[in-house]
Amino acid sequence: MQQYIRRYRDKLKLNSVATLKHMVKHNLYREDIPDDQYFFFNVKLDKHGEPILGVGQCEKNHTNKKVKCSSLTHFNLLLTSVALMSCVEYDGVFAVDGTHGITRNRFPLDVFGVIDLKGQLHPIAFMITSFETVYDFDHLYSGLIELAQLLDYNFDPCFIMQDAATASATSAKKHFPNVKNLMCFFHVMQNVSILYINSN
Repeated sequence: MQQYIRRYRDKLKLNSVATLKHMVKHNLYREDIPDDQYFFFNVKLDKHGEPILGVGQCEKNHTNKKVKCSSLTHFNLLLTSVALMSCVEYDGVFAVDGTHGITRNRFPLDVFGVIDLKGQLHPIAFMITSFETVYDFDHLYSGLIELAQLLDYNFDPCFIMQDAATASATSAKKHFPNVKNLMCFFHVMQNVSILYINSN
């Protein structure tokens, strides 16, 4: 998704929020959209029907404390297709992970998908996000729930696997009260190594 946006921007020789808003506005979900065509979802619109895209940073007030998270401060862009969304009905373990630890330039990319019984990951949705807070995962999960209802898909995860960050787990429990949060094997072993090194 990041590469697509970069190519789109380079093609138009523009690098502006206005260009991105134009792309988002003309690629929202509609009933006649082809199953394999991407679209943006859970996009807030202003009174003129224009997409509201946050600036990607929390502003500080006069006491130098961060203000409350909102759609004006956080940048969240969600992308999927009807074909990808059909995977929410698969039997398996849902998973979410992102490039937060390795992204050094621009915003990280989160991938939400489902892992089937053969260990195959089926992507469902992508999120470019400026932060990794409960607010951001609330935006992802509420968007997925609303879209699944719109498409008449049954979406009620029993298991969601993620990293050791508490934000995604907290948000998952809020939206899916009966879900069991799992930690991926990589992060389990990473935490074991850290605890072992710290204990010696």
